[in-house]
Amino acid sequence: MKRISIFTLFFILVCNTVFYSQAPERKGWWKFDNADSPLKAEVGYGNDLELVGTHQVVDGPDVNNNAVKIGAGSRYKMFHGIAPNGGGTKVNEYTLEFDFRVSVFAGWHCFFQTDPTNGSDGDCFINTSGSIGVWATGYSPHPININEWYKLVVSVKNGTQYKYYLDGQLFHDGTIQAIDSRFSLDSLLLVFADEDGEDGEIECAELAIWDRVLTSAEIFSLGSFHDIDTTSPNSPGDLVVVPGTYQNLILWTDVPGEDGEVYDIYYSEKPITDIAQAEILKLGVAENLQNVEQILRSAVTDQDLTYYYAVLCKDYAGNYSTPAYLNTPTTNKGKGVPTIAKTAPVNFIADGDLTEWTNVPEIRILRSEGTGFDAPSGLHDGDADYSVIAYLAVDNDNLYFAADVTDDIYSWKQRDDPWMNDAINFYIGLFDSHTTNFSVYKRGATPHYQILFDEEKVTTGYSDSLLFPGTNYFFGQKALTPGYLIEAKISFIDLAQKRNFDYGGDKDSVFHPVEGMKIPIDFSCNDADASGERELVFCYSPYNEDQSWIYPSRWLWTWIGNKMNVDPNGIGEGLVAANYRLEQNYPNPFNPSTKITYSLQNPELVTLKVFDVLGREVSTLINQYQTAGSHTVNFNAANLPSGIYFYKIKAGSFQNIKKLMLLK
Repeated sequence: MKRISIFTLFFILVCNTVFYSQAPERKGWWKFDNADSPLKAEVGYGNDLELVGTHQVVDGPDVNNNAVKIGAGSRYKMFHGIAPNGGGTKVNEYTLEFDFRVSVFAGWHCFFQTDPTNGSDGDCFINTSGSIGVWATGYSPHPININEWYKLVVSVKNGTQYKYYLDGQLFHDGTIQAIDSRFSLDSLLLVFADEDGEDGEIECAELAIWDRVLTSAEIFSLGSFHDIDTTSPNSPGDLVVVPGTYQNLILWTDVPGEDGEVYDIYYSEKPITDIAQAEILKLGVAENLQNVEQILRSAVTDQDLTYYYAVLCKDYAGNYSTPAYLNTPTTNKGKGVPTIAKTAPVNFIADGDLTEWTNVPEIRILRSEGTGFDAPSGLHDGDADYSVIAYLAVDNDNLYFAADVTDDIYSWKQRDDPWMNDAINFYIGLFDSHTTNFSVYKRGATPHYQILFDEEKVTTGYSDSLLFPGTNYFFGQKALTPGYLIEAKISFIDLAQKRNFDYGGDKDSVFHPVEGMKIPIDFSCNDADASGERELVFCYSPYNEDQSWIYPSRWLWTWIGNKMNVDPNGIGEGLVAANYRLEQNYPNPFNPSTKITYSLQNPELVTLKVFDVLGREVSTLINQYQTAGSHTVNFNAANLPSGIYFYKIKAGSFQNIKKLMLLK
């Protein structure tokens, strides 16, 4: 049975206005129905496509609807006519539509390439498993089927969003890209192009481009080739937990009758009545696996951990089931792990003398101790060949990092790919991750960082310089034993503001550490020996496998200080609030951004979301544990149409809704 929520009805009643969506105006449009001139643009919609190579006209998805079939080595040249936009010198805001099908997954298939010379890798693929995306944005969690028609929409605003929709529904919320980066457009876009043969045969019945991002409602209005499913699946069954040594194995039974569904697993120290209050163990577990291993870690020493569990099903269309709860607790021992020191090393000097780190926990990354793991194909002869002892500390304003690296042969040279030298990639999420888990890198209030330490400098994302050798950075070889030493002091303000200084999206929040915060971390330690090329990626997380630079879900975690939860009596930013309160946004009406302020009487898990008048979520502004006090968040609606919207806060038992108006 199709259902409409009380929340949606509330919006409709409050607004007393009905908005109807219609297909948005295209900048370029090609339907391939003219068999004699298939590459002609629809009248009034841009320039004709130009063919490089060969193609053929074939039957499309409907009677009197043609398509084109184009294979490896051939491509179309699209002169789209869109002026530079999105705050850069290139086209940073656009939407592409492809009505397509493929017949095999034997190779890769490419939708487009932004390099007009065809000298680079493609920028949107179907991989050999049938998932859609590219490593930089991540791939869709579900594969497509061969010999079926689909409508793919890729809606991009660099600095703000990179979203994939399939048949009118959000398919993958990808990693946001920087302004004027690889994913911005020149005046020429290559369609179905790849420089090294990863552009296998594909059929296309319609192609279109817009000079802006489309809303979810506009994308829905474009139609689909498959019925849109709005029916929730049944709950998973037979949820049980099997304790092991420093781990729990969670098992369940998949929902019968579903195909392509995934499962989300949650846990909590308290009985779970609302998964929003629980911690995320694993998202998007594929069908038929029916189990997840939970590593049990505790701060500093081995401790008993007691958890409750829940699992829910998300079907192929994105509908969620009611969770299956296991509210009989499971107690098992957690392995004590080193934490981030909550105070700075005494008398810190970046000089390669690590004596001031004596009271900071050692993060020992050694294969012999089972705390270091080789990525696939690595050459590793043991701890004397390569091992790392690292240290982490914070104060109110800075992150402190040190490493004592044992490396039998040190190798470094100037190069564009510094991770191929002897260097350390350090990954950290500067937010409390108790109720937040991401499969892709995020920015804003929950930023992920990959920080590279090498002989030349400290960088984030391999490009933005944080530190050079000097007062706050030391990188040098040991005097008496093989290897090298690192010491660094990095300002939280610099981390937030120096990364992609021209980035047009929400800037990273400046981190304010609090003891008990759960912090995502990992290391990929690069070992380049006599060959001068990297021979080993040595990892802290057993799940890394040289993939942590793409997927934060593969990282481990630790805590700040010796506590595993933030003190509920802790005080956050601003003054202590006398009660809970949601303020009216200001300015209102607004264009394109406005500020929303709210107050928390006690520390709470806070969600703050924005919805349109039909109850569809358009933005999640906050979804994290926050301390008591006053908080302010910025809402940028540059990618939304004018109209009435609503913002809803939920913090513990406190809920409130207010209306805001966007006028462009």
